[in-house]
Amino acid sequence: MTEIWLPVVGYEGLYEVSSEGRVRSLGKVLTDSLGRTRRIKPRILKRSYSHGYPSIGLHGPQRSCTRTVHILVMEAFIGPRPPGLNEIRHYPDPDKNNARLENLSYGTHSQNAFDRVEHGTHPMANKTRCKHGHPLTGDNVYFRAEGRQRHCRACAAIRSRKHKAARRAA
Repeated sequence: MTEIWLPVVGYEGLYEVSSEGRVRSLGKVLTDSLGRTRRIKPRILKRSYSHGYPSIGLHGPQRSCTRTVHILVMEAFIGPRPPGLNEIRHYPDPDKNNARLENLSYGTHSQNAFDRVEHGTHPMANKTRCKHGHPLTGDNVYFRAEGRQRHCRACAAIRSRKHKAARRAA
């Protein structure tokens, strides 16, 4: 696929973002307070990181801000977020550095959470033992009807015995 460049929303004429997740500044001529002019060459901007996501500092005549690259790509190529789809999914590749258009889509918080479980990046999905050290595999695991959270049968049995003993003592 060839790299396509579109203007960054809100910074048209100053910056462009590509379908490959790169951001570049456009060439411009600046005049200082003494009337001297200098030409700034166009260039690909270096990324910094904000909460683990690649981000870019944007400077315009009205405002300056730091924006994450995946948001810039989605706004330029897809448009604003539709109602109810308040997150950007990195799917099928979970890598936060992969801000290519084909790897991004709008989605719900629930879809994003299921993606994390599927990719193995959700901290609870990787657990092999409960907080008391019992294995979270095979017959020792059950799921409640209201959700997909794993529960330890050994811990449930211990809680049940303690609860019954407390009722008998009362």
